[in-house]
Amino acid sequence: GVKKDGLNKKFIWPKYFDLNHEGFYGKNSAYIRDSLKTDLNKIESPDIAIVHIGTNDNDSLLWSPIIKPSVDIIRQLRAKNPNVKILIIQIPGKIKYVFTHLWVWWIKQTMSTKLSPIHTIDLYSYWKVKDHTFDGVHPNLEGQTLLAKLIYSKLKLLLIR
Repeated sequence: GVKKDGLNKKFIWPKYFDLNHEGFYGKNSAYIRDSLKTDLNKIESPDIAIVHIGTNDNDSLLWSPIIKPSVDIIRQLRAKNPNVKILIIQIPGKIKYVFTHLWVWWIKQTMSTKLSPIHTIDLYSYWKVKDHTFDGVHPNLEGQTLLAKLIYSKLKLLLIR
């Protein structure tokens, strides 16, 4: 089943907010990587993995705290399924995340393989904090819809192949 323990239980989420996901609000990339060490053993081999990390890494301007956990996450996913297709979402929002374009591009260029391709989802270019969040960080209904549409457009291409 889908776990919801990544949500901040003290936070009052809007009624429309979808709680059925594997999100870990407030956690950094290394935490997600470490959680996968046990969580991947509890699920079937994923055919497709959607990776949306880095927002909570303290030094995103240097992007180094994101790279090592990202590489480890991709290796963990491929250990579970060597043919997993990976979608990495570019972090939306604040200007400091412009460097994630480089990080996502680097990961795609250096780690994409024929058996396990890496694709990017450009959320950064479309995301407007004022329009897409209810608190300046977390997606409102419009933000969730935008994210879903962008993910679906990439998933559709992968599923047709």
